[in-house]
Amino acid sequence: MQSRNCFRLIFQIIAMLVVLVPAIVLAGGRGVLLLGDEPTQIIWQDHGTIRIDESDDEYLVVRDNTPYMVTEENGKLSVIDLSGMAEFLAEFGGELTNNPYNWGKMNAFRETGSRETVAGIEGNVYAVTLKDPNGQTESLEAVLTDDRQVVELMQRYATTLQTAFDVSEVSDLLAELPKDQRGVLRFGRYLRLKSISSDEPEDDLFEFRAEPVSFGDWIQEN
Repeated sequence: MQSRNCFRLIFQIIAMLVVLVPAIVLAGGRGVLLLGDEPTQIIWQDHGTIRIDESDDEYLVVRDNTPYMVTEENGKLSVIDLSGMAEFLAEFGGELTNNPYNWGKMNAFRETGSRETVAGIEGNVYAVTLKDPNGQTESLEAVLTDDRQVVELMQRYATTLQTAFDVSEVSDLLAELPKDQRGVLRFGRYLRLKSISSDEPEDDLFEFRAEPVSFGDWIQEN
């Protein structure tokens, strides 16, 4: 397989599956999340046109509710239709494994009464305890906001990942966040908002320079 980073990108973007919230009518925008220390850029035009960038040569695009991975290696550009990926893996007895972002389930959650500013936006600080599948616990702080742009960013991110991958662990965990505080500014060491903007993205960011191929065909070619 030519792209060693393809599945690393898949697992990076799975990391922030969040609960879907009612649609908010806003214009396009863009934001940058730090997943650990790695920046991930989310760009959207409308509900069905979204792009997630982790590196210069790989990114995810959803157009008309169909997810595509765009990757380039050794001068070859590939556009991979991911809509049949789960079925292809199941047919051959495989699955997406070793997800490094299975954070665990929320064991305790309380508001501390403190406030913190992240990326110029003030939010409420919560104390969170997570329990992993082995019963080990981790305590961390989460900073949440009702800021409409941040909530929109989370919604767009969640919509993209929900369309592309059928993974629910982190979505189930974050579904427990307060309904009026679903803009995530910081979640422990896992996620931090670096920047956010309402600048309308250019159309060519969502256009393809190669014909899409199915996930199965791409695997067989590589």
